[in-house]
Amino acid sequence: MTGIGLFTLVSLNIVKRMKEIGVRKVLGASVSNIAGVINREFVINLGITTIIGSVLGYLAANWLMDSIWEYYLKLGFVSLGVSVLAMVAIAILSVGYKTVTTASLNPTKTLRDE
Repeated sequence: MTGIGLFTLVSLNIVKRMKEIGVRKVLGASVSNIAGVINREFVINLGITTIIGSVLGYLAANWLMDSIWEYYLKLGFVSLGVSVLAMVAIAILSVGYKTVTTASLNPTKTLRDE
């Protein structure tokens, strides 16, 4: 579900900034430059939410396990790291696909409506 939500947010952001992307493309911006401009705010949000979510998830999981069982295997940083890597990989795939396809579009399609 996270990947679908990120894909939707990126799609809405791209639709809102389509003219800007077309102008940047006409002025000679590369695909990586356009992708960087589009993804900058998502990378910042993903970094902040990863840190906050990891800390709160670690504390909540240990609190829940402690409240249920007397003896249990504590949540390790390896399992936390794997879940963070999976989340980042899903985010990169969902956001990256949409931005690269948008940055590769012909700018005349976006600027024709004016």
